[in-house]
Amino acid sequence: MHYKLSVKSRSQKKLHVQLIFDVKKNEDKIILCLPRWRPGRYELGNFIKNLLSLNIKDAHSKKTIPYQKAEKDIWHIHPPKKTTRICVDYVYYCKDLNAGSSYIDADQVYINPVNCLMYIKDRIEDKHTLELLKLGAIPIACAQKFIKKKATFDSFHQLADTPFVISKLLKKHVFEYKKIRFYLWFMGECKPDLKKIERDFKGFIVQQLNVMKSFVAPTYHFLFQITPYPFYHGVEHLNSTVIALGPGYDLMNKKIYDEFLGVSSHELFHAWNIKNIRPKNLLPYKYNTENYFRLGYVAEGVTTYYGDLFLKRSGYFSNEEFLKVLSTSYQRYQHNGARFTMSIAQASFDTWVDGYVKGSPHRKISIYNEGMLFSLILDFKIRKATKNKKSLDDVLRTLYISFGKKNKGYEQKDMTQICEKISGLKLRGFFQKYIYNSSELSPLLKKAFAYYGLKLIKKTALNPYETFLGIKISESRTITDIHYKAEEFSGLEIGDQIMSINHFQVTSLLQIKAWMHYFNYDVPLGILRNGKHFAIKCKKSTSGFYFNYQFVQHASNKNYKSWVKE
Repeated sequence: MHYKLSVKSRSQKKLHVQLIFDVKKNEDKIILCLPRWRPGRYELGNFIKNLLSLNIKDAHSKKTIPYQKAEKDIWHIHPPKKTTRICVDYVYYCKDLNAGSSYIDADQVYINPVNCLMYIKDRIEDKHTLELLKLGAIPIACAQKFIKKKATFDSFHQLADTPFVISKLLKKHVFEYKKIRFYLWFMGECKPDLKKIERDFKGFIVQQLNVMKSFVAPTYHFLFQITPYPFYHGVEHLNSTVIALGPGYDLMNKKIYDEFLGVSSHELFHAWNIKNIRPKNLLPYKYNTENYFRLGYVAEGVTTYYGDLFLKRSGYFSNEEFLKVLSTSYQRYQHNGARFTMSIAQASFDTWVDGYVKGSPHRKISIYNEGMLFSLILDFKIRKATKNKKSLDDVLRTLYISFGKKNKGYEQKDMTQICEKISGLKLRGFFQKYIYNSSELSPLLKKAFAYYGLKLIKKTALNPYETFLGIKISESRTITDIHYKAEEFSGLEIGDQIMSINHFQVTSLLQIKAWMHYFNYDVPLGILRNGKHFAIKCKKSTSGFYFNYQFVQHASNKNYKSWVKE
């Protein structure tokens, strides 16, 4: 299987692809596919929408070969008897600049092969070669080595999981740790402090290798797409990651730099957890259908948990900063009424429904956030049962040795058995209750935090109307959320735009905050709903709805020190 890639038009963002392959003896039907989704984002991407043209010809005679479109992104090719080689020729529109798509402009050619490269259904495991045409001698940021602009891949799986960027504007920085070479590639306007970045990256790399003991590859590539506007997105790959982040002019300032390190730590840990330690249902990936699995709490929740924990263990996060991260996750959980109706396992299954958009109010939970909190609880249970001699660290390392290194998929029963063996506890009922049923995590979280010497402080929300009216308001003065207990309380609806308070016009969120403080809520609100104006008299709740939560250390604690490796 051989691909030839060239840029048909940079201004029109058109990628020209030729897929050339031999016809097998007596082969009367060949199934050609374009992927429907990409690993790392468990929803259908429908990349077919970017296909602009398709021609299939005999590679020698150039005669058109008949084919049928069997499904939206699957074609059946019927080669004539004398045809020995076929060329599939098409144009793909590369318009989206993020961590998981493909993008072309005057400055770069950025390709995620899983978006734009077709494959033959029964030849996924064959060797695939990729050739770059008419691009000149310019740098290529890629985990796979190109020799004279050609690269070879063991299978379509490897090719699909190997993004690359081609640009004269690429900035490169390389460093080593324990004979592993790490590449940092920057595309976009920014002024990175490379000495500081290398020091801080080594910090979390050291911590990750302390847990996992060995790395998955001799090299690893961070491909950074730095945007001039606010952005945050990361996608894991076999031995690389693409991270889109902005604004570039703010990269080294504290808030953006925290995000930069956090997403980099998260995506690197995915090199073990999901790219190697993979649920059985995802091994191998099936590119033309949903890949349902219920272990998202391990794939994403555990990774989210460790991504920030490694920053604390490395010394980058102070105690106050680390506890702020925990407080934010706990608060997000408390604010979501779906925790009473949706299990974490169901949330993993339903990412294919609406996992990455807001969706219906209080319908779903997050495998990232709730999975992270469950991971904290599981780690606490193991630590408490073994007096801190064992932890979730040991579980991940065992999963890697027993499954990841053996290219073997794991199931929930495997996760349960490993946790039980390491902790000495019976945990089947525990997983059933808190992963496969919608049981409240808060009591266990409070026990875990108490074990680490942390105290929970509950306070009125920074915007008191969240606490006393149970609403959240955007900068456009639109109600974006209503607390699950306040849906019938105020008479307000999601989507209402606040136009006035006590008959005084408001034109900004800042005015709303000021007026609501002044009038103490018991005043009519003028709202715009579906093009009509309403006046609604609200009342102030005495018990409250949305609260802010903060964890603080109230004493030095040996369990906490063991946890964060102080």
